[in-house]
Amino acid sequence: MTLLVLAKLVVAPAFVVAVTLLGRRLGPSAAGMLAALPVVGGPILALIVAEQGVAFGSEAALAGAVGGGTTMVFTLVYTRLAPRLSPLACLALSYAFWGVATAALSFLPIGVGVAVALPLALWWLVLRAFPVPDGPLSLVTPSAGDLPARAGATMVLVLTITGLASALGPQLAGLVTPAPIATAVLAVFTHRQGGPDAVAVLLRSLTRGLASFTSFFVPTGCSSRSSVRCSRSARRWASRSWCRPWC
Repeated sequence: MTLLVLAKLVVAPAFVVAVTLLGRRLGPSAAGMLAALPVVGGPILALIVAEQGVAFGSEAALAGAVGGGTTMVFTLVYTRLAPRLSPLACLALSYAFWGVATAALSFLPIGVGVAVALPLALWWLVLRAFPVPDGPLSLVTPSAGDLPARAGATMVLVLTITGLASALGPQLAGLVTPAPIATAVLAVFTHRQGGPDAVAVLLRSLTRGLASFTSFFVPTGCSSRSSVRCSRSARRWASRSWCRPWC
């Protein structure tokens, strides 16, 4: 087993387990804010760069910032459906909306301006449309197999998403990079154990923290672009210096 595959199998499940344990102590609002950190999307982007190269990764990183906006679509759809549908039905429909949004954005030329403006505009709009639960949340008693089930579900999603990304172009791979993996697992288990109000608190807090995707992916994409340009300039300079004595 390569280190890349091992990283896929360890980082995201470990993160979901850590967020779950902290959420039990601090509540779903704190768990949502922690889950918004690009701890899963960041390593997946690193794996994409390692497998596909820096030029591919720089485009994927800018697209990843926009992909944070599609995760906001996922959280809003799930929260709106949670009072009426089962967790698995909410998950399926939320992923359907996420997939449609991702496919639509794959046709949009993504530069630095779009990578900053679009997710921030979606962030503002989605938060305004989010329901705010009234009253205290019910106490949750997790089952003995809760943590292994969460880790296993996360592992399956990570392998599926990164497997798809390797077959896609850089922009679509970047849009898929911040796919709602930890978000989906946390939402389903919180919904099943705590009900629609608990999942609304979790996902609203997570959405508020998703601005971190822009602050992570945009600088990463810009720095990768700069390194690609510097590398190309160095190669051109070296080739000219090599040829000069013979010209």
